[in-house]
Formats: sequence, C-alpha cells, structure tokens
Amino acid sequence: RLEPILPTEGSPRGGRPAGDIRIFLNAIHSMLRTGAPWRALPQEYGSWKTVYSRFRRWHKRVYLTAILEILTLRSDMENIMIDGTFVHAHKHSVGARRSAGSNQAIGRSRGGFTTKIHTVVDGLGNMLGFILTGGECSEFTQAHKLLKYYRNTTVIADKGYNCQSIVNKLYAQGCAVAIPTKSNSKHPRNIDLHLYKERHLIENFFSKIKEYRKIATRYDK
Repeated sequence: RLEPILPTEGSPRGGRPAGDIRIFLNAIHSMLRTGAPWRALPQEYGSWKTVYSRFRRWHKRVYLTAILEILTLRSDMENIMIDGTFVHAHKHSVGARRSAGSNQAIGRSRGGFTTKIHTVVDGLGNMLGFILTGGECSEFTQAHKLLKYYRNTTVIADKGYNCQSIVNKLYAQGCAVAIPTKSNSKHPRNIDLHLYKERHLIENFFSKIKEYRKIATRYDK
C-alpha cells in the first residue's frame, strides 16, 4: 500500500543515489519501537546521521503528512471518534532553542513535563488526524480544529467534549453526535448507548501507539 505513494528522491544531474526506502522505513520503525537515541541506531540500517537527515527532510517537505492523508482516503467514515492522551516528556525533550512561531507542545503540571496528543480515528480505529499541545491544554479546545472538515458522519466522544458550541457546529456540518451529557445537566441529551460503546476503539488506538517507547515517552526536542 505504501510503495506507490512514497516519494522518489535523487537529483537528475546525478550524484549519490538515495538509500533503499524499505531499509529507511524499517530504521524509523526501529527507533520508534525502542525509544533509543538516534546515535544508537543499529549498523544494519546504515549511518544514523543519514537516516535522521532523511527523516527530517521528509518532515520539512511534508512527505509524511501527505502519506498519511493519502492513506486516510480509504477510511471507514460511518463513525469517527475523538479523544486525547497524555505523553510524559523526558527532561531532555525540553530546552529547545526558541525561535519565532515555534511551538514545542510541552506543558508543565504536577506530574512534570507532558505533551498531549489530540486525535481523531475512523470507524475502524485508524488515525485520521492529530494535534499536539502541551499537557495542560483542555481537549475540547482542539475539537473545532480536528472536526471542522468532517461531514455527514457520527461523532463519538466522552463527556469532556460536551460543549454546546461543539455540538451545534457538528449539527451544522450534518453530523450526528454520541456525546453524553453530565449527570447534573438541565438538558440531558439522548444518545445511542450501544453506538457509544464503539468509543473503545480510540482507546485501543492509544494503547497500540504507546507500545512504541518513543511515543509513550517523549525523548526528543
């Protein structure tokens, strides 16, 4: 599925050819899985500096975002789910050089430094999009940004997203909602409780990605 949409690299004027893409992707997978520093990349994947430089190049040229967007074209959009999860930030992940417009997405709380991943998944629990913020950021504040492009689907979320402005915006987009109200609400909303049980899929998604140590704990700046 990936091979037809992966970018081709190399200069038409010649020069050193780009390394094998499969080895490069396996190297990235290995780093995410183990959480190791880049300098500890196993030699079978080649020079760590070459792999890291290529990874940064793909990021700056928005290749990784484009790949994600193409893969989401085959999503199950009958239902979508939104939620957020905390990521503990290691002390080495802070202290990046400050520059205009930079956002390190790190917050400080009683538990130390944290980052929060706000995510939308489709009806099968596959990621559609995400936003990174500091851990102190409330989840419903990012809902408008994540949900504004979705039409004619059912949005499933927990009580943290029970905000009337969010619900009204979703109705205007032609969406149904399965968002429970608080127990003391003066105007309780009737929802399909059987459908609401599908929300476990986004929790399963978070559980899967946190098997990767570089995501479960943020080490990089």
